[in-house]
Amino acid sequence: MENNNLKSEEFNQVKENPSNNNRVSETGNLESDVVIDEQPGHEETHKLKEDEQEINETDNKIIQLEERYLRLQADFDNFRKRTQKERLTVIQKANKELVVSLLPILDNLERALSNADNLENPLAKGVDMVYKQLLEELKKQGLKSIDALNLQFDPNYHQAVAKQPSDLDSNIVLEEYQRGYLLHDEVLRPSMVVVSE
Repeated sequence: MENNNLKSEEFNQVKENPSNNNRVSETGNLESDVVIDEQPGHEETHKLKEDEQEINETDNKIIQLEERYLRLQADFDNFRKRTQKERLTVIQKANKELVVSLLPILDNLERALSNADNLENPLAKGVDMVYKQLLEELKKQGLKSIDALNLQFDPNYHQAVAKQPSDLDSNIVLEEYQRGYLLHDEVLRPSMVVVSE
């Protein structure tokens, strides 16, 4: 009984003395601190799971970005190759058109030389020099003349404009009216020829 009285007396003292109230509230806070200290274990586990999930998501994003980067790089390489090929095609087409436009000039120079009375004439020498210089420059660009005389007629390289009786086998080229040319192994103009019957 005495013990109970002591407790109630202490209780009353605490109740009456405000400084003791702070001690009680501190004790109350201490209990809540203990409760809070117990919860972080559960929260930390939850936070670890969230962090792990975030890391996995980040890894997946990195993998996707790497794949996207590789696709973009491959697309760029393909674009670069396609652009180079198109540029080369445009250049070759322009060269071809230029060379085709120069062929009649080459033909006229050949005719002038074949009809010259005297190749020692200064005018004939000048025409011959221009002809050889033009032909040399065109050869540098890939122009080659098609051989025709005394060869078997080939419709890929020759165009027959007439047939003549001959002691030779049939379809042999007897004459060449107009020389044919190749540009990088592509027929620019077939040779106009006369073939044997």
